[in-house]
Amino acid sequence: MGKKIVTLFFIFLIFPIGALTISRNAKPFWNAVWEGGLLFIYNKTSFKDYTNNVKAVTESTISNTIPFITLNSRIASAVSTILKGKFSIESNQVLLGKDKWLFYKTKADGDPIDDYKRETLFSDEKMLAVKNNLLNMQKKCLEIGAELIIIIPPNKEQVYSKYMPVNIIRKSDTSKTDILIGYLTKNTDLKIVNPKRELILESEKYETYYKYDSHWNTLGSFIGVQQVMEALYGSRKYLNEVEISQSKTNKYADLSRMIGRQKSMSEDNMFSIKDYNDGVLKEERVLLVGDSFMPFMMEHLEINFKDIHNVNRIEYKPFIMGDFNPTVVILQFVERYSSQLENFSLF
Repeated sequence: MGKKIVTLFFIFLIFPIGALTISRNAKPFWNAVWEGGLLFIYNKTSFKDYTNNVKAVTESTISNTIPFITLNSRIASAVSTILKGKFSIESNQVLLGKDKWLFYKTKADGDPIDDYKRETLFSDEKMLAVKNNLLNMQKKCLEIGAELIIIIPPNKEQVYSKYMPVNIIRKSDTSKTDILIGYLTKNTDLKIVNPKRELILESEKYETYYKYDSHWNTLGSFIGVQQVMEALYGSRKYLNEVEISQSKTNKYADLSRMIGRQKSMSEDNMFSIKDYNDGVLKEERVLLVGDSFMPFMMEHLEINFKDIHNVNRIEYKPFIMGDFNPTVVILQFVERYSSQLENFSLF
């Protein structure tokens, strides 16, 4: 009883900050806090059900505005930490792994945890549709004199599975995207770059993804770009062939920001690679179309190519192809978006 009262006191001490933010609609919020709190104290409901109800009412009241959701996650995490006696995170978007590694567990922006668990697979019809769409884009690229390269970086969870919680169980060592890439490789002449195996191998020596962010870092994106170079030209560089420097810095990490811990969980290892081409740039006009993994590729592409244009897939319009007139098109989809390969079109 005493521990429960202390916990509720802690909630009531912090929650008013959020209540002020939504003062016009605070009544449902306070009902959930006070009435649910009494049920919790007298063992009429579990702490999990209580906090889930408060979170649901809060998020509904504020229409899912990001600033308060972040605050709400911080509160729930702080309370959970007190109850469990160890550092804990309560969030619908972020999963706490071993050694405080953070992972993306959203279901609204792909589903990286489902990808990791291998609970669902692409149907044969889905893979056929992806194949036909990519072959159609390849054909149209060739008609305008451009070569199409498709790169699919793996989710962070696949590369750093050693830091995933032990209660997240994988049904297979092969993901649905692995199967899709294998299918495309076997049944087409598409140039598909899958850096997963090398990223896993190199992650034993280097960090290739950020600890507190969902993306690959300079070293991870270097591996991806060098595999693209090999697909284009038959040669490439490896990490053990370049000069790497390392530092600690407070990066604006997306996962720590989602849980309101951008100050306490932001110091990540940062890497840089010395220019290895001595200023010699290739003449191809490169169009890079991708998602949030794309900007990390740019620093390496700029070392290799003179003329590069990049655009996020969400903002892409078909006229860009005609305006830029590329000779190389790099289409990048991170693993959690691989299902979108069926419908996306460059033309």
